[in-house]
Amino acid sequence: MHIICYYMKIAIVGGGIGGLTTAIALHRKGISATVFETSAELKPVGAGIILANNATQVLQRLGLLAALRNAGHPISELRITDAQLHPISRSDLAYFERLNGAGSLAIHRAELQRILLEHLPAGQFRLNKRVERVEVVPGQGADLQFGDGTRERYDAVIGADGIHSVVRNAVTTESTIRKAGQICWRGIAAYRLPAAAQHCLQEAWGTGLRFGFTHISATHVYWYALATGLDLTPQSPAQLQQLFRDFAPLVGQILSHTSAAQIMTHEILDFKPLSTWEQGAVCLIGDAAHATTPNLGQGACQAIVDAYTLAELFTSGTEVAPIFRRFYETRHAKTALVTTTSWNVGKLAHLQNPMACRLRNTLMRLTPAFISRKQNEKLFALELDSLT
Repeated sequence: MHIICYYMKIAIVGGGIGGLTTAIALHRKGISATVFETSAELKPVGAGIILANNATQVLQRLGLLAALRNAGHPISELRITDAQLHPISRSDLAYFERLNGAGSLAIHRAELQRILLEHLPAGQFRLNKRVERVEVVPGQGADLQFGDGTRERYDAVIGADGIHSVVRNAVTTESTIRKAGQICWRGIAAYRLPAAAQHCLQEAWGTGLRFGFTHISATHVYWYALATGLDLTPQSPAQLQQLFRDFAPLVGQILSHTSAAQIMTHEILDFKPLSTWEQGAVCLIGDAAHATTPNLGQGACQAIVDAYTLAELFTSGTEVAPIFRRFYETRHAKTALVTTTSWNVGKLAHLQNPMACRLRNTLMRLTPAFISRKQNEKLFALELDSLT
C-alpha cells in the first residue's frame, strides 16, 4: 500500500522537545502531524538545557535559531576542571560556530518549549490526551488507545514519549532501564558569573561528585550537580552546599542564590542500544528510542537531529515502514555511540578513589587539544548526506 506522505494521518506521541521539533520539521515539508501530550497544561517549568552544535545546525535549517539565540545565551567554550576549578581540559566550541555558523547555546527549557510551540500551526498540539496503548495494524497503520476511552487509527505513529515510552511497547520488549548509580540535581540561580566565565560551560569533577554551570541569560545561571551512591535526600540549597563543601567557593555561591523551589532532582537512567526502533507504522525517536545519560549533553540534541532526519525521509513519498527502517539505519550508529560514550564518561567522571581521580586529571591535562576537537567533530556531524 502506497500512501503519499503529504496526505498521511500522522500522530506524534509526546509533546516534549523531540515531538515538537518533529512536527515543525514535517510542517516545513508540507506534512501535517498531530502532537498528543499527556499533561493537561504546559507550565513554564524545568531548568536549563544545552543546545550543542549538532542541534543548532538543525534548528538553523528549521529557521528557529535566531529566536533561540535571542532567548538564550551563547557558549563558546567547555571547560572540565577539578573541584577547585583548575582546568583539566578545554574544548573550543567557537570553532564549530566558525565552521558552520551555528554555535552552542544554553537556554531555559521553558523558553525552548515556548519557541517551538510558537512555530507549530494551531490545532496540531493537543493537551490532556494520554496514550495508553498502541497497536500495530498490519498494512493499515496503527491504533492509538487514549486514556479518555477514545480510539483512533493513524497511517503513522511516532513515539516521542521519553525513556518510559508507552509507544515502545508496540515496537520491542527489548529495553531494560539501566541505573547509573548517580543522582542529579538541576537548578537556576539568580547570579552573574565572573567575566571570564560569561560564555563558558564549566564542569567541575571531584571525587564521586560533579558540578556544572553556565549562564542561560545575562542574569541567571543554570547549574547541575551529580553524586554517586546517594539517595534523593539532599533537597535544599544549604544541603547541597554541604555536599559540595570541598568544591571551589563559586559553587557554594551559585547554590546560595538558588531558590529551593527551583531545584529538580532525578535519578540518572538510560538503556542499552536497541536492535530496532520501528514496527510497521510505528517508530520511536529521542529518549523513547535511545535514552542516554546526560554526560555528553546530547539527549535533547539527538532528539532534535532525529526529528529533522525523519522529516527529510518522509518526503520520499513511499510506504511508512521503509521510511522508518531507513531512519533507524541512518541514526542508530550515532545514537548508540552517544549512549555508550556517555555512560563511560559518567563512570570516568565519578571515580571515587582520590588517587584514581588525580591520575585521571593528570592524563586528561596531557591529552592534546586536537583529540577533543576530533571527538566533537564526529559528535556534531550530521548524517544527512546519505539522505539525498
